[in-house]
Amino acid sequence: MSQDKQPRTRSPNYPGVSLEKAIQLAKEIFAKVKRHATSTGIIAKTWELSEKSGVFNVRLGALRAFGLLENVPNGTDKMVKLTDLAFDIVADYPEGSPGWKSAVQRAALAPGIHDIVRSKYGPSLPDDDEVRRFLVREKKFNDSVVSDFISEYKATMAFSGLGGNDKIADEGGADEDSFRVEIGDFVQWVSQGVDQFVEPRRITGISDDGQWVFIEGSQTGVPVKQVMKAQKNPDDDMHEPSPLEAPKSDISPPINPRYKQESETSNRPYIRFPLSATNTVEIRLNERMSAEDFVRLRKLLELSESSLVDQSIRK
Repeated sequence: MSQDKQPRTRSPNYPGVSLEKAIQLAKEIFAKVKRHATSTGIIAKTWELSEKSGVFNVRLGALRAFGLLENVPNGTDKMVKLTDLAFDIVADYPEGSPGWKSAVQRAALAPGIHDIVRSKYGPSLPDDDEVRRFLVREKKFNDSVVSDFISEYKATMAFSGLGGNDKIADEGGADEDSFRVEIGDFVQWVSQGVDQFVEPRRITGISDDGQWVFIEGSQTGVPVKQVMKAQKNPDDDMHEPSPLEAPKSDISPPINPRYKQESETSNRPYIRFPLSATNTVEIRLNERMSAEDFVRLRKLLELSESSLVDQSIRK
């Protein structure tokens, strides 16, 4: 008599190695290719593994989860490069410096499940049985891997200085400006080590408690600790951003108060382009204009020269 197969529970994604091990692996990639993009085949050879092996894929997935490795834009899944966060850790900041510690702690909290566990329990975990019950019952972890995750999480928190009563490090001074964000900044939203935007988007607001930012095209807030300043391609200002999915979190994000206003205009004619480092032109219409109206608009701009132009400014 055949027995019914028990359904297999698929656990949430989590790093298969600790952050300390992932950083060592990133150092090996940096030693081989520096800041250049490379293929996963070259990385496999650097680690002396088969590209098809399970161990290789676990390691590669861990680097992605910690935000240390990303796909090359417009490339293939097999072309990757180390991220700016990885460079902060393996090359740009001296080990043990405030900037290095801050980068390591950001990497430690990059995996979504790490952020969830720390948000629930804070820096000090209860006993393993309590954590295991939470992960298996509420987060649908497979019983066979939950102990491995708890061990990895503890090791990563201890290495990054986020265990016990440790607090998240502040880079301090000028370095702090590299990740502080304000309204008008263009940012990349990084969740579980993966860029969520095809191109950086503008912050249109910040929640009163400073924990959430509101971004063009997003119906809800995005956690401020998951966004990083980024450079904006001016050509992308010719297009309205497409709507975004709400961030996945145990905590309900606040509603973006500007979302309705943005969505109402998303299908209307709109152009935006930079004139200089400090000036940007923006035109919004309810509908396309006639050729005669366009000529009139051009004349109105010419008539407005005295109001818009400072003749003393020289480039």
